[in-house]
Amino acid sequence: MGQYFVITEHSIDQGSLDFSRKESFLQVANLSLNNGVLQTDAPCQLILLSYDPALSVPYRIIMMSSELYMYVEFEPKTFQHVIMNAGLHQHNTYELVYIREGVLYQRIESERHLYPAGSFVILNRNVRHTEEYDTAFSTVSLSLSADYFKKLLSDDRSSSLSTGHVWGESSDLRTFLTEELLGDGNHGKNYLDFIPHAEESESKNSICDLFESMARIMLAPEPGDGYFFQGYICRLLNLLCQKDLFTTRPIMLGTESESRIFSEITQLLEENNGRITREILVKKLRFSGSYLNQIVHTYTGMNITQYSLHFTLKRAAQLLTATDRTVSDIIVELGFSNRTYFYAAFQKQFGVSPRTYRLKHRDLR
Repeated sequence: MGQYFVITEHSIDQGSLDFSRKESFLQVANLSLNNGVLQTDAPCQLILLSYDPALSVPYRIIMMSSELYMYVEFEPKTFQHVIMNAGLHQHNTYELVYIREGVLYQRIESERHLYPAGSFVILNRNVRHTEEYDTAFSTVSLSLSADYFKKLLSDDRSSSLSTGHVWGESSDLRTFLTEELLGDGNHGKNYLDFIPHAEESESKNSICDLFESMARIMLAPEPGDGYFFQGYICRLLNLLCQKDLFTTRPIMLGTESESRIFSEITQLLEENNGRITREILVKKLRFSGSYLNQIVHTYTGMNITQYSLHFTLKRAAQLLTATDRTVSDIIVELGFSNRTYFYAAFQKQFGVSPRTYRLKHRDLR
């Protein structure tokens, strides 16, 4: 990707800002947090986020709109205090998030999702979410107000040059946008995942070029660029409709009853570091194992065993950073019978070996 999507000191010489308080960040970004809703008046924004725990400055963010360019970075201790304690939030805009590099774990309501590099997710304005900072990743987010989104699609349909296939004749994205923007209003918590068929798909360069072009317009707009910007968004939406490039996964969060059951499952797994059997869950919650597994899959895309492993590995990471116990002792305490399996699972979740994870996080103790 081009210069605007490499978050370094060289790409922010227009003036970097460093804030130690969330209030300052929100104020300068022209944002406000009201009852957990992150609000902005900008009809469209680009947000570049980068996190790497191995760096001296692990968290960096660039925000661009027609009236704003801002760079913010947090040192490790400030990051721990401000970002890690931010909790779930939602936006008054639609959020289209692209995972450029790494692996992103995102908490969406009670659900935990893993997004590999090259994937997308679009969230409506009712969904509460937050990034998890277990693994290194970088993302590009396109924030669009409902009015801007509606006008964009309306203008494209009415244009004499329109192909009429911006979002595809039959696609999950078409259904999502129709219900969200062209209906009578939607109060559900809905989002749509786009998983690439291959991490290095042919579409990656096209996607990066589109975001790069949007960034150039945001930073140095010229007459007529507003139309080009809309065109780039339409091209991006069209790529997301290509079934040979992405598998889509529409999510409508379950009933209130299922949400409560999932919260109870999550609490039990957290309290037991994931080391609780499906049979015990059945006994405690008084539902069949298949039903509980179905609920976990609805909210996480994983089965109970896979979801349990997340909490066990999270506890392993805590022991690695908070104690001097050996990896062998930790493996035994957490009940792993296969050392090789533990190492492979830890590497998959955190992107590094247990030893490397301990070295990276030791200074934060």
